[in-house]
Amino acid sequence: MRRRWVIATLTTVLATSGGVAAANSVDPPEAGAPTGVDGAVKQGASPLPPPKGAWPKSGTLTVYLCAKDSALPGCRGRAATAEQKRRLERLLKRLPGVSGLRFEDQEEAYRNFRDKYRDNKPLIAAARKSDMAESFRAKVEVVNTRQTDRLAKLNGVASVYAWRTDFWVGKAHAQVSLCAPSNEPGLCEGQTTDPEREAIFEALRNLQGMKKIYLEPREHAAKNWRRVFATTTLKPKVIASFSGEIFHLVLANPADLTPITAALKGLPGVKEISLHR
Repeated sequence: MRRRWVIATLTTVLATSGGVAAANSVDPPEAGAPTGVDGAVKQGASPLPPPKGAWPKSGTLTVYLCAKDSALPGCRGRAATAEQKRRLERLLKRLPGVSGLRFEDQEEAYRNFRDKYRDNKPLIAAARKSDMAESFRAKVEVVNTRQTDRLAKLNGVASVYAWRTDFWVGKAHAQVSLCAPSNEPGLCEGQTTDPEREAIFEALRNLQGMKKIYLEPREHAAKNWRRVFATTTLKPKVIASFSGEIFHLVLANPADLTPITAALKGLPGVKEISLHR
């Protein structure tokens, strides 16, 4: 029972994959969006500040269905019935601003889970297809947390998550997260220092195919996190504690992180290197 609950909780991370830009492409900016990947701003001897403009209001909605023996209170250990799924699908299709609704079964959820955690072999070994939660996923024009609260109370629904579009989607291809005041055990020894940040920037700036480097301050990163995870219950002080500075990169070859990983290998102050998805 405990293992099923842990695995089901971890799969919620995969919900963001439905409405975020692919790694090798950049979405067109929303109306009023700042200069980004294709803009006229050029990289200089210092990192660029975050581009100015409107924060995205659009996002994604994921409704997880109850599974047999679910530990979540609303499920009472019973799986969602076929009729409950049909009613939920009809309701979601009628919601204003909802588009691209699709159903993800356990098979697809399991594939996404294995792809997401492909470097965590113990976790993959512990997971089974039967541990995955089925879900409905859709894009929304405007994220509405009241809407998610109402959906979460429906029969057969285990949980509902809403994510706003990340500020950096359409503006950069990859990111290098720096160490924050608080970090997961084993990732960092402390917050990235000024000399460490400068060394990381120089290593990035000298890479072939590096077109632009933005530096996102901690305050901006924390605001972005709070907006993206619209339904979070974490307090702002907690979010601020694990929000570090982030280099956001515009690349000539967006799909290949190998040169970046090699250039930053062994440099202190680097927390994570990842593609914007």
